[in-house]
Amino acid sequence: MDKGIGQIAAFVPGASLLEHHWEGDTLSFVLQAMGQRIAAKLDVLDTTVHAVIDLPPFAALFASKVKSQFLEFGTKLLR
Repeated sequence: MDKGIGQIAAFVPGASLLEHHWEGDTLSFVLQAMGQRIAAKLDVLDTTVHAVIDLPPFAALFASKVKSQFLEFGTKLLR
């Protein structure tokens, strides 16, 4: 995942990665897209990754789209 962190903004059109850091097995990062900040935490476990994405109200309208793209992109990063 470390090698692909720079590409993580690609799953949200027009987004840029503002910050990221590891704390143990948890990756936290913040994206900015359309003037909105999207914060996320990924808990990387042995066989799964648990993701919590904090979407601002405007972006929450697209939550299902963000979720599906994040799952697809995240799966590619893990391979």
